[in-house]
Amino acid sequence: MKFQSDGKEEYILISLNKFKFAYQLKFIKKYNNILLYNIDSAKVYNELMSLKNAFSYLDRFVLLLPGKYTDQKKLWGDFYQLFGEKYEELTDKERNISCIETMLKYIDEKKQGDMLKILDFGCGSGFSLLVRSSHDIIGYEPVEIMKCQAQKKGLTVFDKDNLRLIPNNYFDAVFSSYVLHMGIQKQDIKQIIPKLKKDAIWVANFYKGINEYYVNNLFIKLGFDINSIIENSERYGHMYEYSRK
Repeated sequence: MKFQSDGKEEYILISLNKFKFAYQLKFIKKYNNILLYNIDSAKVYNELMSLKNAFSYLDRFVLLLPGKYTDQKKLWGDFYQLFGEKYEELTDKERNISCIETMLKYIDEKKQGDMLKILDFGCGSGFSLLVRSSHDIIGYEPVEIMKCQAQKKGLTVFDKDNLRLIPNNYFDAVFSSYVLHMGIQKQDIKQIIPKLKKDAIWVANFYKGINEYYVNNLFIKLGFDINSIIENSERYGHMYEYSRK
């Protein structure tokens, strides 16, 4: 995004805590755990992006990820509660759909079955409904505002409160498109495991490689093998297959 002298084009900064450049920014508001600021100059933007924990997100935001991993989930949860209603306006829809298509194609080739039962873990607003598939796809989405959008499109969506309604040993595969970087906890993965068939696979990628090493270790600790599918492509980043030992 280009900065304009009249300030009409600008980034929004999201942080859990105040930081050393805060005095240079215009405070917008606090929403639950997060603080929002306007970034209206390229100079300040560049200073912020020099911080180790800062990254540009959706070409509209700069996010300062907290050092404590458990706090990252708070940031992501509040971010999507606040901006989730406009998510499809903010994101690269074509890229998201293409990523899901790539994951489903891989699952097709690996599982080679008709009408597979597949979980879209972190289904967001329901992009998987826009992908042609002969399989039975069900969504899982913990953020209420995103879940409602997917349900309005016609996707069956569960959250942690009603996941128990899905039988154990149900899913042949899971995919997570641009999801696992969002402060995913061990329990988030662990609650899905009983719902997977023994030979089920989980396919996922990471936004800009964020938390890739940490989440991969979570899968290893939970008894999964990891296979690299795509090596750091410009379009999808690094894509993996996780399979139970």
